[in-house]
Amino acid sequence: NVARLEPHSHKQQTRNIGLFLALVVLVQFGYPITVHGRGWLLLYQSFYALMFVSGGFIARERPWQLWLNAASAATFFVFNLWYVAAPENDAANIAAYFALIPFHLLIIYSLFRFTEIQTRVNAATFMAAVAIYLLLGALFVPLYGALEIFFPGSFIDTSPESAELVWQQLIYYSYVTLNTIGYGDILPVTLVAKSLSTLEGTLGVLYIAFVIARLVNLYDRDDGTESKRDRA
Repeated sequence: NVARLEPHSHKQQTRNIGLFLALVVLVQFGYPITVHGRGWLLLYQSFYALMFVSGGFIARERPWQLWLNAASAATFFVFNLWYVAAPENDAANIAAYFALIPFHLLIIYSLFRFTEIQTRVNAATFMAAVAIYLLLGALFVPLYGALEIFFPGSFIDTSPESAELVWQQLIYYSYVTLNTIGYGDILPVTLVAKSLSTLEGTLGVLYIAFVIARLVNLYDRDDGTESKRDRA
């Protein structure tokens, strides 16, 4: 039970989540380097692989989680190498997309469960909540990418210099949608694309409301406990 870990284990858990969050930020916002050549793309994918490894230290509280994470990581490594070798191949893109989905779902579940069993607000709780939010945006990228490959024209980019919608643009689109910014430069066209985009935007708003309520509840509970101790 994570809530009953010894202080040393809590510190280790905080470091694990902190490292994972740093890698998530690096991967989700460092994608512009991938357009400068295959070497940069390989470097970017290496950080993605490190994110998988780091996530394994979080999703290990149950044996089935550890095995599922290892299987998803191995699948991703294989398909990722295929994608790096042939980035224009639709089959390689689809395989890489679908290899990401179970990993993101597993880590979101593990982090969500971690925040649920916490009894006070601390650095680990806050970082886990931020990581979940960023992973929600990451989760929809392979869904959008696969949809665009299976049904070309599901999304359009209205930018004058854009000739083809690539996954880097879909990362941008996913986070713009998650934050309900709505710049309008990339647009969902088909009903399925619109439905997915609506779902992501709704989840983003609901998650923020949930996190605020959860953290306030933990803070009030912790503050009440401290007050009782002070009075004692």
